[in-house]
Amino acid sequence: MRSIVGLQIVFLSTFKLLGLNFDARLSWSAHITFIAVKASKRLYSLKQLKRAGVPPQQLLRFCATVVRPVLEYCAPVWHYAITRSQAEQLESIRKRATRGMSYSNILFVAELTSLEYRRDQLSRSFFQDISHPSSSLYHLLPLHVIHLSCLGSEQPHGFGQFSRNFATRRGMS
Repeated sequence: MRSIVGLQIVFLSTFKLLGLNFDARLSWSAHITFIAVKASKRLYSLKQLKRAGVPPQQLLRFCATVVRPVLEYCAPVWHYAITRSQAEQLESIRKRATRGMSYSNILFVAELTSLEYRRDQLSRSFFQDISHPSSSLYHLLPLHVIHLSCLGSEQPHGFGQFSRNFATRRGMS
């Protein structure tokens, strides 16, 4: 423990703030693990519903309203910073929820998209919204003019590409 201006400061290896788990290395490992465990627990309820003979459409609705929100909570904050294996870990939970049916068929029939695609769309929408001058968060952005062409669909997925485009716009590259 350290002291700053007479106040005791406790250093933590991990902490939770507004439902997001942070660690000392600023990786998202603790958060991804937490939401994977939380969503997996909800899969047990889904399994019980399957055993009770609930129709597949209602099971899919259960997944979309009970399991998926856990997997997508605050996705714009962490989506571009997680590793491929972490993204696959989250997607595997969704696949487990639809076990017994072809995953691609489930997505097509239920008009669902992959979690990665949904997180990407949520992130794009969020950043597009806050980049508008009428947004209450607009003044917090490093640039007062951000064109989201750097987040356009023609760009490859990933935070690295976004940060390279952002650095180019700022004249840092």
